[in-house]
Amino acid sequence: MSVQSLLDSLVSSFQADPGPFLLAGAGLLLFSFLASLWGLLQSQLMARRLTALLRGRGDLDLEGILVRQATLLEGALAEVKEIQAAQGELSRSLGACVRRVGLVRFNAFPDCGGELSFALALLDDELNGVVVSSLAGRDDSRVYAKPIQAGRSPYPLSREEQEAINCAAGKKG
Repeated sequence: MSVQSLLDSLVSSFQADPGPFLLAGAGLLLFSFLASLWGLLQSQLMARRLTALLRGRGDLDLEGILVRQATLLEGALAEVKEIQAAQGELSRSLGACVRRVGLVRFNAFPDCGGELSFALALLDDELNGVVVSSLAGRDDSRVYAKPIQAGRSPYPLSREEQEAINCAAGKKG
């Protein structure tokens, strides 16, 4: 069956009894009207929701809230920059603080036991600082301090003092 014959059959059916065609057309018209009405109601509901969102409650509307949050965020970012600058300054100054400590206990004299003598190295990150030695004898005790620059001293170091410096520097010795 061709398209032309199908159209001719529909036209002749319509001419013979237009009732079912008119009823179908009216049904489609009613459905379109109801769908349009439902769409209109939905768009009005969305418009009310959007207006309520933008208007907000009380003194706060969406724009005001966003502006306030942006201002708070800018303030927080400025504080973070200040904290980062202070942290950098602290990191630089912390390198000059005593952060490396080495302690060696020993017997300075053969007649004294208990390892009462010691060498204590107090150094910064650049291995600058001081080594303090205490030599404990049976009758007296002596304390010596020697400056350290870059892990070395202009004064002769005992084996224990050098060991304390190596220990503070993290070297095995």
